[in-house]
Amino acid sequence: MKKVYKLIVLFSVFIGVTSCQVDEEEKDTLEPIKQVIENSTNGLKPSEGGEPIHYKDLEKFLPKSIEGYEKEDPEGTTLNMAGFSVSSAMAEYTSLNKDYVRVSILDYNAAPSLYKSSTAMWGKGITIDSEDEYSKSFSLNGLNGWESFEKINKKANVVVGIGNRLLITIEANNQLDAEKSKDILAFMNLKSMLMALDRK
Repeated sequence: MKKVYKLIVLFSVFIGVTSCQVDEEEKDTLEPIKQVIENSTNGLKPSEGGEPIHYKDLEKFLPKSIEGYEKEDPEGTTLNMAGFSVSSAMAEYTSLNKDYVRVSILDYNAAPSLYKSSTAMWGKGITIDSEDEYSKSFSLNGLNGWESFEKINKKANVVVGIGNRLLITIEANNQLDAEKSKDILAFMNLKSMLMALDRK
């Protein structure tokens, strides 16, 4: 399952790259759209387009433990393509009854346009609600993010972005809402994470 999840993450990155390349080709014929992302850098050093953090270093920032779950060995990947590079690290945590939490960190330092396209709508207060699921933007300790919850499948997905660079995703099954995923994010102390990375 971890392999499949990692492939989905990398495929999403690839789709984002393809979309950005098409946008670049069409931008001469379209009116420029000014993206306003509230608190987009979250008070931290923004990306400078340099090399992303090696996935082995990203793995160090995954939670060492989550109460009620056992951590499996983390997996990391670096994707190089068309002059840009994205690195990722992911770990799965499973409970005795086979419930899971997946935590992933993607570093877009060498692909800032992909980060911006992924987070462009987060500061706009959007909320979507239906019988099947809800999705909405949220703020956690001054950091902007996006949460979604599949009501039928009871699966929560929470993403937060920091410093115009990192996307941290928490996915969990058998949940009542997305609150546990946000609690895990808060436990990771994201501001300290990016500050430590900037010092390297």
